[in-house]
Amino acid sequence: MTRISDEDNQLLVEQNPRTINGIKMPAIEPQHNKHGTNRFERTEGSDGALHTKIVDSNGNPLFSANLPGTVEAVGKVREGVNTSALSVGSAPTKLGGVSGRRLLKITPIGEEIFIGDASVSISNGFPVLPGETQVITFDPTNPVDLYGIASQSTQVKILETY
Repeated sequence: MTRISDEDNQLLVEQNPRTINGIKMPAIEPQHNKHGTNRFERTEGSDGALHTKIVDSNGNPLFSANLPGTVEAVGKVREGVNTSALSVGSAPTKLGGVSGRRLLKITPIGEEIFIGDASVSISNGFPVLPGETQVITFDPTNPVDLYGIASQSTQVKILETY
């Protein structure tokens, strides 16, 4: 690979640059800065997605085996998926509630909602904006009910895995 200088860092560029209007235009390769150095490394991927390795502060890869139990459930469907749409208004409304739920995704469609326990209010709830998706993981052996409230009635899309 040919390298060019970008301030103190060395950017990676393709070896055989394209010529556009008689000017050689090397494309910059997908890359990331190597922590603690002034060098870039090529970022690998496939099918348009970058491959990512998540590490702890010591540089050790994190696997689901050494993450807290509730995080392990993200993206893992053990039994099934339940989807629903419901109306949330000025009274606390239970959001989903599948037995053994591992993951809950909440997306309000029209108005901002506020989520929390059965005593949730607009002043004490956690805000979820319209079109925003809030993802919450659960320990399936310790059921927790989640409620939503809004200043005016709005539709909420729900996805649960169990």
